[in-house]
Amino acid sequence: MWGTVGWGLLVAGVFTILQGLVLAGFVASEVASNPDADLYAAARGLGGNGFVMTLATFVTTPLCIGLIALLVRLRKGPTIARYLGLKAIAPRTMLFWLGIVTLFALIAEFLAHLLGRPYMPDFMVDAYATAYFAPLFWLAIIVAAPLFEEVFFRGFLFEGFQHSRLGPLGAVFLTSLAWTILHVQYGAYELGTIFGLGVVFGVARLKTQSIYPPLAMHSLFNLFAMAQLVSYLGRA
Repeated sequence: MWGTVGWGLLVAGVFTILQGLVLAGFVASEVASNPDADLYAAARGLGGNGFVMTLATFVTTPLCIGLIALLVRLRKGPTIARYLGLKAIAPRTMLFWLGIVTLFALIAEFLAHLLGRPYMPDFMVDAYATAYFAPLFWLAIIVAAPLFEEVFFRGFLFEGFQHSRLGPLGAVFLTSLAWTILHVQYGAYELGTIFGLGVVFGVARLKTQSIYPPLAMHSLFNLFAMAQLVSYLGRA
């Protein structure tokens, strides 16, 4: 277990550094064009910039997945495909899990309305408004981000945790918690939804022993969120 935690912290650290380097590049560019600009204010303003987020996602995804693959090889145990759950599943099974995440999305939306939650987090509205090139932003949210997150959380971390003292259920819980922490920019209700979604993804990973269902579910859920965002902006 502790080996998985240690290597996981390494991946998380590299991810954070890469994200920081991308942000630093944009901040340096802004300060160079405006020497009187406040460094802290520039960094804070660009932190929620959609274009910065998009570029950072495309930088971190391949590099961090490559690091994960290297770490799996260094373990000299199961193959990369087996360790990360790169196992083909039947189309019927995939459709079942896609139906589950669709149901989850509908329930989450119903509860949000029931509790009087904002229709759309300001964070996402601001990010989309500053994305500059929407198709790339969509690709980052629907493809690149889910790819890294699922390989890391439901692939690398899940496999290590489920064969430790934590067991399968502990792996579902801990990977869901860690994944929720990654999304600290959201409010309390959204974080609760993300944790619940992580549990659903973890159960799909556990039941199928494949990363493909949670990956497809993650992409579909993000697609729903993006469609909802565009619909909201169209009515605003």
